[in-house]
Amino acid sequence: MEIEAQLGDTDFADLHPLVAGVRGRECCIDGGDINDGIWTVGQVMGLIDDTPICELLLERMVSEACDILQGHVAAMLN
Repeated sequence: MEIEAQLGDTDFADLHPLVAGVRGRECCIDGGDINDGIWTVGQVMGLIDDTPICELLLERMVSEACDILQGHVAAMLN
């Protein structure tokens, strides 16, 4: 807000260094400090309940896909 007030007609280029995500990457992602800097997550974050090993994750994905496909096939046959 200070930059916008000082410059009047502010262009995004004036604010870019502050919102480019450098601090978030350095402090949060690389440094591990989730309380220092901005870090982003998407809506999918609410769907994550655990962090399984890759093998278990892939097995679960295949199993869920098979269940969904079987449900679609059953619905088409009825």
